[in-house]
Amino acid sequence: MEKVNSLLRKARKRRFWTIEQAAALVGVSYQTFIRWEHGIQNPQLDSLQALCHAFKATPKALGFGPLVDGNDD
Repeated sequence: MEKVNSLLRKARKRRFWTIEQAAALVGVSYQTFIRWEHGIQNPQLDSLQALCHAFKATPKALGFGPLVDGNDD
């Protein structure tokens, strides 16, 4: 069962960004961003860095703990 990444979703909504806008700012597809928000997938390191830069936040603040390795399992 997937677990929604509420921290990422809240960060996006606080900025009044749509999923499309957030995905474009990070440089990923709409579908990829959805997977992150829905807890289906974690970002790869380069995408995580872009995500943190776009949101001006740490991985932890965006719901990705210290063990993020980009694997889907």
